[in-house]
Amino acid sequence: MMPRERQLLHYLQTYIASHDGVAPTVREIQAELGLASPSGPSRLLDSLERQGLIAREPSRGRNIRLTRPPADLATVSDAEIYAEAVRRGIMSSTALPVRPQSQRQ
Repeated sequence: MMPRERQLLHYLQTYIASHDGVAPTVREIQAELGLASPSGPSRLLDSLERQGLIAREPSRGRNIRLTRPPADLATVSDAEIYAEAVRRGIMSSTALPVRPQSQRQ
């Protein structure tokens, strides 16, 4: 799972839980993720759907449904996500977040 996908998945979990099971619109997702156009959230949603993490019903607004309990979705660490991004060539290993020296153990 890519970092942006994880960010979207977390947002979906939080939004759906706090809105009685109602999913956000693509425009709300766009605003939350700070994306320039609705095609960005659409691509991310397509990817999450291919991975089996969400399901969508065509021709319906707010049609996103989580397919797994939130606890199952939270088991992948950020380190695994960044490593997968590097493996896929989407991020360079130099782009990985590094904690400041003062926070290192």
